[in-house]
Amino acid sequence: MQFADAEDQDDLLPPEEAFLPSDFIEQMDEPTTGPEASSTAPSNEGTTSGLTSGGDDEVAPPEFDPRHREEFEGLLYLGALTHEFPWAGHRFKIRTLTSGEMLEVGLAQRQYRDSIGESRAYVTAMVAACIVTVDGKHLPRPISNDIGDTEFANKFVYIRESWFPWVVDAVYQEYMKLEARVVEILDAMGKVPPSARSTRG
Repeated sequence: MQFADAEDQDDLLPPEEAFLPSDFIEQMDEPTTGPEASSTAPSNEGTTSGLTSGGDDEVAPPEFDPRHREEFEGLLYLGALTHEFPWAGHRFKIRTLTSGEMLEVGLAQRQYRDSIGESRAYVTAMVAACIVTVDGKHLPRPISNDIGDTEFANKFVYIRESWFPWVVDAVYQEYMKLEARVVEILDAMGKVPPSARSTRG
């Protein structure tokens, strides 16, 4: 299996991002700053300042990209959040997963089913799927024509073989917080699905 330097492959679009708008993908790779920017999807220039009309000390909850209100294509942004955080001297950028990426996680975990490593495989696969960049760099991307040699497959193998469990667990915990934020936003919108309500404390 061969890997390409991510900086030399900027013109290649990873398979799981093929159906997202190009401007959305470009903005996902931009660094974010501040508490609100680090917890929301890429925003347009018309994004609110994050303060409610109730007073300067009241901060509004993070929101989805304003484009989530657009007809049809708005669904590409409904549930999309990114988060950048520091840990142990490194900076990680993660994002919420699509349904297809969740299915890839299930397939990666399947080979470890009924073994002592099943839960570890799930956590590792989730981290591989949600990672956008580490210290501003992408994880290795495939350069072969093998249909099974996807970006997710490469990231899963790379993290499985290279990262220690403590690193994987730290990123996974941040991803769980990001998912919780999605539920909070949907709750504020009055759109929380029954399945999300049942998982809340």
